[in-house]
Amino acid sequence: MRMRLQKIFDTLHKEKIHIVSFPDNLEDLGGTLNHVFKLEDKRGEQYMLRIPKAEYRGLIRDYLLQLYRDAGFVTRGNEFFHRTLMQQAKFSWACKKKGILVPDVLLVGKDFLLTRFIDGELYTEAVKQNCKAISILFPALINAHRKGIVFGDRWGGNELIVGNQICFLDFDIGYLCENESQFQKCKNFELA
Repeated sequence: MRMRLQKIFDTLHKEKIHIVSFPDNLEDLGGTLNHVFKLEDKRGEQYMLRIPKAEYRGLIRDYLLQLYRDAGFVTRGNEFFHRTLMQQAKFSWACKKKGILVPDVLLVGKDFLLTRFIDGELYTEAVKQNCKAISILFPALINAHRKGIVFGDRWGGNELIVGNQICFLDFDIGYLCENESQFQKCKNFELA
């Protein structure tokens, strides 16, 4: 991991993003599919760096297949897929273009994605404190669906509450929505 981080830091430096922290003192905030690091540059700007955990992709796919099968998603003819980093960046840019709050993608490489840090509270934590958080999430999802966006992998840890808005994060897993029927099923599943 240290060598991977060093290569990424060298790339960031070439792109004029001069990170203060060196890989030794970084805490991995990542989830199941990614290593995630919060970074800060010399001007105090903060970023999130995501690096895929390639070694777990097969295991995760098997786990997700079982999860989606148990939930009835796969058995109804729907499919999910893992987005590449470039697909995630393009998806994020498409969301932004449609007025949906997502982190700004600043740089995407073959093995990393750098976004601007957004200060907020994880939806899973916010809803424990105040059930009114639900009244923020569902209108945001419905709004995205009206604009033709289905995120995939919505479970509460992939959303931030920022003021009175939802910021959607983590676009590794997508749903195939190749026709109107699939799109409707995916929207319904995402809201469930």
